[in-house]
Amino acid sequence: IATDHCPFTEKEKLENVADFRNCPGGVSGVEERMPLLFSEGVLKGRISLERFVQATSTNAAKIFGLYPKKGTLMPGSDADVILINPAKTHTFGRDTLHTTCGYSPYDGMTTDCAIDLVMLRGQIIARDNTFTGQKGYGTLLHRKRTIAYEDIVRV
Repeated sequence: IATDHCPFTEKEKLENVADFRNCPGGVSGVEERMPLLFSEGVLKGRISLERFVQATSTNAAKIFGLYPKKGTLMPGSDADVILINPAKTHTFGRDTLHTTCGYSPYDGMTTDCAIDLVMLRGQIIARDNTFTGQKGYGTLLHRKRTIAYEDIVRV
């Protein structure tokens, strides 16, 4: 599960439109990724809840050499937690997204869930689509050597 999150503004995208090879690629999408996958995957029966956790957390942490510091809820882990509410809906739009580019390819799309809460290292940093954390609270995590994909996921 990935995103080509590269939020250039419309003006930045259009500056080099005469030669498409010079146009900056990518779109915003990191904020939309989790509710989209949960709504379209888990809630529609396309993937299990366990697979959702593997794809969005555990396997990503392993691929990037951060497991078990990240990607699991175990003593000593630095877990980030989101609380997804399947009883709510959420519509993506300029007034509900936090991207600096001002647009989203998912503008107007409604998911069958909403993220109620985000926790970082045990601290609530977002609630009901509003950032409540402190700027600068993030920390640099040093990675271990990445292991082969085949050793992470057994298909």
